[in-house]
Amino acid sequence: MTTQHSANRKTDLIALAAILPCSAALVFSNILGPVDLRVNDALVSLKRKLSPIKYDGPEVVLVGFDEEYLASMPEPFALVHTHLADALDAIAVANPKVIGIDLNLPSKSFSFLKYRDRPDIDFDQELTKGLALAGKSAPVVQAIAWNPRREKYGDILQSYFAATEWKQEASPGTSQGKDPRASVTVCTDPDGIVRSFPGSKCQARTTMPSFATRVLQAMGSQPPDDGQINYALGDRFRYIPVAAIIDLRQRGDLPALKAQLEGKIVLVAAILNYSDRLRLPVALAEWEPNSTLSPGVIVHAQAIRTLAANALVSQLSSFLCFLVSCLTALLWFLQGIGRKLFALVISVIATWVAAWLLLPYSVSLPIVTLATAAVLPLIARLIRDIRLVLQERNRLGSVFRGSVSPRVMEGILAGKLDPKRKGARVHVHIMFADIRGFTTLSEKSEPERVIRILNAYLTEATQAIHNVNGTIDKFLGDGVVAVFGAPEPLADPWGAALSAARDLIARMEALNRDSADYRITPIKLGIGIHAGEAIVGFVGSSERNEFTSIGDTVNVASRIQGLTAELGYPIIASVDSLPNGGRLPKGEGKPLGPQAIKGHTDIDVVGFDA
Repeated sequence: MTTQHSANRKTDLIALAAILPCSAALVFSNILGPVDLRVNDALVSLKRKLSPIKYDGPEVVLVGFDEEYLASMPEPFALVHTHLADALDAIAVANPKVIGIDLNLPSKSFSFLKYRDRPDIDFDQELTKGLALAGKSAPVVQAIAWNPRREKYGDILQSYFAATEWKQEASPGTSQGKDPRASVTVCTDPDGIVRSFPGSKCQARTTMPSFATRVLQAMGSQPPDDGQINYALGDRFRYIPVAAIIDLRQRGDLPALKAQLEGKIVLVAAILNYSDRLRLPVALAEWEPNSTLSPGVIVHAQAIRTLAANALVSQLSSFLCFLVSCLTALLWFLQGIGRKLFALVISVIATWVAAWLLLPYSVSLPIVTLATAAVLPLIARLIRDIRLVLQERNRLGSVFRGSVSPRVMEGILAGKLDPKRKGARVHVHIMFADIRGFTTLSEKSEPERVIRILNAYLTEATQAIHNVNGTIDKFLGDGVVAVFGAPEPLADPWGAALSAARDLIARMEALNRDSADYRITPIKLGIGIHAGEAIVGFVGSSERNEFTSIGDTVNVASRIQGLTAELGYPIIASVDSLPNGGRLPKGEGKPLGPQAIKGHTDIDVVGFDA
């Protein structure tokens, strides 16, 4: 036992040593990263539905040029100058904290264009005035986009740039000190979803800050820019139509304007149905509650929230993930399949719970990777244990297959039959088969021939009984005792017993015809069938026992078999063994009446031909 225990311990250590590199490869290769992202998206979406993380930073307000406003404009959107100037004028009087313009401001002059009915209007001058007015009330951030074909950021007309240039450097010592421009470039994951914060690693030029970073710089902070946007933070966004802002300004309703914009971060953007759309992990537009394909400005707005709340999401490092997987690898040593399955379920649930609890702390867990690393040793150990169990079952089967019937073996291996338990009282059908004149045959034949005859007979008897799911109780020399209805009940034990009896007789007739040993001395059988209660189970000592049946039913079956020669029928069954209250099946058997049984009251029997 000690040697076996040491061998098992050595096997466990070798297996564990093989599992740890697998866990390391799983964690450091990030092979399940895309799945982790999707699962975390689902977790964040659930968090938003149940209890979104409260946002206490400066409110971000969207002012949108929507489809309705564009349809009312007589000019194309490229000539939005006067409309944007009117919007900036309305925003400026409300004293916002920062104004962000997420629009492609013109890079060329449009002074050569004039309105027919208003020739005094200069497009460039109007927009420059609007920008200058906005710049006096709050810092202005102007969006620029990277042009990959030209490998440079888009230009803005110098007058627009100068109108909003900051008075003081927000980033001392950098070229961006007074520059109002900021990049609106975002980085999408391979699945097309924007999750990462568009920091310096995302930008084509590290000297050009992201739009969200520049807004925070305008507020006097220098935030970090590495991590993921926190999409669980704050409520969904609403937007104020540009038309509503301009209308309030024209009506002189300053209190209403201040109520909506004062002290807030105001982002002016185009909010259109089919243009400038980005795929988000969750739906953040209140006016499109079921769509994750949102206007691009929402990404920048949520990025601003994330920086303002100091809530950039960081993922648990690969090293820590590996340490966790090393700890969970110790689950390999759990004993018992039930415990392993329980630990497997708990490991998966614990990973989800931990990921949920860490969301408010801006930590993202690679849920699928961690869960897989946790269950890997459990699954490996489970497979090993199942393999050992199957090997043990096969070993036991090979050892005991010739000693017990298949149904008894199945019961032992399945744990339904315990050799240590006492037998139980069960209603069964007993079949007792015997060779007529076997004693005389034994006296007249050499022992080797007798053994050959007996083995051939018992082989055929075994097949006939097992073919109908009967159980061999025991061999008594040339006698065979079979049980039908134990250890597992049968739907038709009578039919099984009669079928086995007839099959055995047919098999013996084939042996008499085809076997040289049997042609010399043809053998006939006598078979008795009786039904009733018997004690069925294991009988014997703790060192040696057997599965058997004991009781009056067994003794009567033996006595009925003894009537076969006297009454001239190869098969005789008691009326008690017949189905349907003792009624004979149609066209089957002949009633023989009550017969005297030695040591027993008379038994009513029926004779059957083979």
